[in-house]
Amino acid sequence: MRTYVIRRTLQAIPLLLGITVISFLIMKLTPGDPVSLMSMSPHITPADLARMRHNFGFDQPVYIQYFKWLSALIRGDWGISLERGRPVIDIIANRLPNTLQLMAVSFVISVALAIPIGILSATKRYSWFDYSATTLSFFGVSMPVFWFGLILIVVFSVKLHLLPSAGMMSVGADSTDIFDRLRHIILPAVVLSLSGIAGWSRYMRSSMLEVVRQDYIRTARAKGLAEKVVIYKHALKNAMIPVITVMALEIPGFFTGAVITETIFAWPGMGRLYYDSVMSRDYTMLMAILTIGAGLVVIFNLIADIAYAFFDPRIKYD
Repeated sequence: MRTYVIRRTLQAIPLLLGITVISFLIMKLTPGDPVSLMSMSPHITPADLARMRHNFGFDQPVYIQYFKWLSALIRGDWGISLERGRPVIDIIANRLPNTLQLMAVSFVISVALAIPIGILSATKRYSWFDYSATTLSFFGVSMPVFWFGLILIVVFSVKLHLLPSAGMMSVGADSTDIFDRLRHIILPAVVLSLSGIAGWSRYMRSSMLEVVRQDYIRTARAKGLAEKVVIYKHALKNAMIPVITVMALEIPGFFTGAVITETIFAWPGMGRLYYDSVMSRDYTMLMAILTIGAGLVVIFNLIADIAYAFFDPRIKYD
């Protein structure tokens, strides 16, 4: 196991480098730069713009700009935000916990609902519950995130006045007020978890249906074991293996999907920071956020591979 983890970790290094190269090139190919936004000011001359581009290094070849950024990153220097004038690592340190909090709550909601719904849909195939779960899945997959978020705000915030529509806490509230924080996180967490509930429940249903047709499940039933024992002790672990793969690939999607959700609900996290950085063309901040997102994809894929051994003892890593 240790050798496998080390080998996969080493393989991730060139992958991450390739992702940073592509991301850096795509940003440089987009028209304009942070300095061009300042050209709208009548008080800035072309000479001022040229001087600022030189100070930021934007007048150098793209490959030189990339290697300067990469060498600084290796030394632990994430750079200075071009928009905010503060170290990128400090800004991320303030925003990342907020996004992780939202991701954790959304993930718990998704797992707590998707897995039981998928299991019941498989064990009660073609029942009213199965049809209802299928309808819910189609709704979750097809509903645009921004539209669903606006609907929840109109219903629960504007009409019913039950939940706040924006922010992490009320104005003037104590930061240790857990109840106030929970009220603010409910709506964005529900919106962010909608696609996970819809997709994972269908994967769970399909995987469970395939497992319950296996010979060892028929043997367990022939021995007279209770149906709950057959499903939850013998079938569930094997049915979870493909679902774990899907979850591992989509968990980083909570990080990227938070861009829309955090923008709608004014949640001060990485998603809102990414949106603001795109609008201001803050290259330094964007590269840091994209690198973190790519790292999450690699890490959770590794976690999924390791989790296979727990759910299926037949899997061994040499």
